[in-house]
Amino acid sequence: MLYRLITEDKNRQNIIDIIKRHFDGFTLISATGCWQGTVEHSLIIEICYDVQSYQIEPKINVVAREIKELNNQQSVLIQKIEVGIYLI
Repeated sequence: MLYRLITEDKNRQNIIDIIKRHFDGFTLISATGCWQGTVEHSLIIEICYDVQSYQIEPKINVVAREIKELNNQQSVLIQKIEVGIYLI
């Protein structure tokens, strides 16, 4: 399962610290987004896990809430995408 959190790109180091408290691995992608007609720098956070072996959705929600509070935002978008994952 791929979880993607999309937020405003501010307080990046604090966001990294929040995620590291909950997950061993993740990817950050810089992007440009638009919210309510305002273009802003966005941050896409991707976290992949095999949901059958590790239940992470509650942790994803905690991370999103902490980022939302940190950045004083109305919301943080969470996308849940079914994908096959494996490491070589």
